[in-house]
Amino acid sequence: MPQQESTVVKLYVSNIPYAWADGDLKALFQKVGTVTEGRVIFDRDTGKSKGYGFVTVDTYPNPSGHWRRLQGVEVEGRTLTVDVARGKAS
Repeated sequence: MPQQESTVVKLYVSNIPYAWADGDLKALFQKVGTVTEGRVIFDRDTGKSKGYGFVTVDTYPNPSGHWRRLQGVEVEGRTLTVDVARGKAS
């Protein structure tokens, strides 16, 4: 049986705790799969988190989206929203 190819998916994650940094976001998603990047978006002028970020995950060996288990999960009093990113992430 041939080995399945890896597929990388970029996810948009909103409603993350404002105190979180890239490592916090990445660590959360590493609990459910392989993560290559976690990036929290910060306001350029104030340096404060905008409350959302992007995570790049590898779907192998579970192409059905193991990351979906984090949809609606409450973290530090905030309910996460997780979806496949659309368009270009800044």
